[in-house]
Amino acid sequence: FQVVNSKCSPILLSPRNVGSLEHILRTVGEGAMTVPDPLMKKTCVQFFKELTEQWLGNPNNGNDPSIMRGYQTYMMEEFLPGIFNLFFSSEFNEKDALEFRVVRETAGILFLLKSKCGVQIEQFIARIVASKGAQPTNILAAIHTATSKAEIEKCIKSLLQSLKQK
Repeated sequence: FQVVNSKCSPILLSPRNVGSLEHILRTVGEGAMTVPDPLMKKTCVQFFKELTEQWLGNPNNGNDPSIMRGYQTYMMEEFLPGIFNLFFSSEFNEKDALEFRVVRETAGILFLLKSKCGVQIEQFIARIVASKGAQPTNILAAIHTATSKAEIEKCIKSLLQSLKQK
């Protein structure tokens, strides 16, 4: 996390380290989804939020476009679906202040993807919740019109409450 938080993420793309990038991303991603400690989960999600800001939030950063596409694909096809599966699990308690920090950091990633990358996150989330047999259209509409991380955070909290009531 310190490497990314200190804006030293180009180290990850150096010729010496780029070959390990996929392993690094998967290891940190697994930490966010499987480590029981909520503070560690939050730190792992913060790693991805910072990386998303630095790599995807600034398209003219000089990084290899194929690596940036690969990173976004990893986020949309593996990391974020895994995080939502964590949120939907009975073990995850979004009412716990420490656990909710993971939701807050994830909302930050989603807001970056929406505001800086043009990702239609409501469609992404709709696909995930459809796999759970739900279609909370009012919450998805609120995500579509959200203009801040706080609004997305509130929508995710409402989504989790509605899905866990079933």
